[in-house]
Amino acid sequence: MILLDTHVLLWWVSGFQKLPSSVLKKIELHKKKQTLAVSAMTFWEVAMLSKKGRLNLRTELKQWISQVTALPFLQIISLDHPTLVQSVLLPEPLHADPADRILIATAQQQGAVLITKDQKILAYPHVKTFWEEN
Repeated sequence: MILLDTHVLLWWVSGFQKLPSSVLKKIELHKKKQTLAVSAMTFWEVAMLSKKGRLNLRTELKQWISQVTALPFLQIISLDHPTLVQSVLLPEPLHADPADRILIATAQQQGAVLITKDQKILAYPHVKTFWEEN
């Protein structure tokens, strides 16, 4: 299973930025295998970024979320108390961004590879990650 970081999901479904071909290939492979996932936390993060004016979606927020969650090949991983607790107990050093911590804990709990361009997450040795530039 692969778990998409928020920015990767946004870039992939909205075309905000071209993803490297290696990342696109991995997403397409997992899409076909039905092992492509996002955390429910991603939708919270998208809503916060939209509300703060840091993200301009091409459609209204609720419509965008409905369209993405309706994708039949995309698994939405709900937040549960073990994941939330694990996000607080992650080995340090790690930055304090709660959304990133929850995504890392979700990837760990699911045994997933987190697809991200975030250098802090890529450098964090306690989660499996993937990002390759072309």
